[in-house]
Amino acid sequence: MTRHSWLTVPHSSLPHLAAIVVCAAIFVSCSGCVTPPPPEIAKDMQDRTGDSYPAEMQPRPEIMVGVNDRSALDAMKSFYVVLDPSADSTDEDNATALKAVQQALAARGGVATVGPVSAIPASIDCKVIVRPQWFWDMGKYLLVLYVEFSDNRTGKIVVYASSHRAHPIVRRPSEFMANELVEAIYR
Repeated sequence: MTRHSWLTVPHSSLPHLAAIVVCAAIFVSCSGCVTPPPPEIAKDMQDRTGDSYPAEMQPRPEIMVGVNDRSALDAMKSFYVVLDPSADSTDEDNATALKAVQQALAARGGVATVGPVSAIPASIDCKVIVRPQWFWDMGKYLLVLYVEFSDNRTGKIVVYASSHRAHPIVRRPSEFMANELVEAIYR
């Protein structure tokens, strides 16, 4: 009797053993049930799994621009870039977004500086409020970059714009999104 002691199973393990046997039986019986798709469908499925989406299905960033006063925007040559008061001013990523907007404006030939709201010089034409919204999904990335241009003298909002990039294929660094927004504003 002791020759087959490896076959003896404690009574407490019998339900687990039964579940394993049932799962194995189902797996073996279904392994031949799944047939591969026809080649033309398989190719289409393969194309949709990577960056090669068909053009009509390609995810795109959502860019929104509202211009309230084009002539005032065109007259603005000096910009003071500030972080939205609701954003965390100690976050390094927010500082990166501010710097990116400042550089995008300077690249268009304007004079752009970054600083706190309390230090805006009276000689500045435009106050630019930047509100970055960061998200965490396998890494931190900029989900939405919102900017608002207002006349420094009157306080009137001249332009507001945002870039929203949620899909992993269209995510870009803050520098790219800042350039994209400034280009969309001046289009």
